[in-house]
Amino acid sequence: DWPLILLPALVAFHEIIIDPACSIVFEEETADPAIMERRPIRIGSPLLDREGLWIAIFQGISVLCGVLATFFFSLSHSYSEERVRSLTFGTLMISNLLLILINRSRSLSLLSTLTKRRNPSVIWISALVAAVIGILFNVTPISSAFGLERISFFDYLGISIISCVSVVWFDIWKFIKKDEDKRAVEMVFSQQIFGRPYIAPPGTNMDQVKVLRDAFMKTVKGSSLAGLAEKERLRGVVAAFH
Repeated sequence: DWPLILLPALVAFHEIIIDPACSIVFEEETADPAIMERRPIRIGSPLLDREGLWIAIFQGISVLCGVLATFFFSLSHSYSEERVRSLTFGTLMISNLLLILINRSRSLSLLSTLTKRRNPSVIWISALVAAVIGILFNVTPISSAFGLERISFFDYLGISIISCVSVVWFDIWKFIKKDEDKRAVEMVFSQQIFGRPYIAPPGTNMDQVKVLRDAFMKTVKGSSLAGLAEKERLRGVVAAFH
């Protein structure tokens, strides 16, 4: 049988910490730097738009996947019920804190938000969550009352990594939202198709471009390079320049 993970006391404790933390952090937040780049909201539009709704849904699903990954990993290693509960609850707490921090801005990354936008409540809220986790897991009378147990440094590191992976996709979404950023990402991932593309800066003289093209094609079609590729058992495809 699977152990009961979220005891009623833990659920209540989680809500007591996370709900006020959300309210305090976002009430203290300044306007997003990219707020003037957004389209005006139409009269009668719902408070939560479709994009915001889907983001919230996917964030919830990704955190759930991270928590379940911790849970099943712990079960597969035959950890005690108290340790499984500690790791799973710790992942949930850290993930929720990261969700608060990463949702402070729709345009800046998590690190940029922390360095460029001052919000005094972020510091003490983060410290409070860290202190609560430390007390719950390390003060024996309290951890016993909540059905938890002390976890190691590597356990903390592991659940922190899982929590980061669960929410970091939103930072990637922020980056590729703009058209110019999408093109940059497409160029990076094009290496999976073209190998290593060679690109000249905009405005390069066409005569110089022709010299570069001819030199490159002579190099890749040369017998010495072909022989080296065959020796190293490399399969290559030379794509024509456009």
